[in-house]
Amino acid sequence: FNADKAILSCKGIDMEKGITDANEMFSQVKQAMLSSASQRILAADHTKFDKVAFSRICEVTDIDMVVTDERPSEAWMEYFREKGIACLYEKKDGNHCFCE
Repeated sequence: FNADKAILSCKGIDMEKGITDANEMFSQVKQAMLSSASQRILAADHTKFDKVAFSRICEVTDIDMVVTDERPSEAWMEYFREKGIACLYEKKDGNHCFCE
């Protein structure tokens, strides 16, 4: 594969267990895309945080940016800041997005 950007989804994102999916085959395809991309973006809604699914895709630190529908908890925001991972989410005051 050759990709400038890989945008992937997941079933769970956990600080210790990493990014996981329900299907091993899907995880393997996502791993291949991540390894060939220069920018790696995770699209995960707020229900995926602090969840763990069956098959591991990668470490959270293997991702460059997380795009989600709500601002993650302060613990997650601190984790992203410490690891240099951008986080893009919708503000509650309208259609604006915010990136930290």
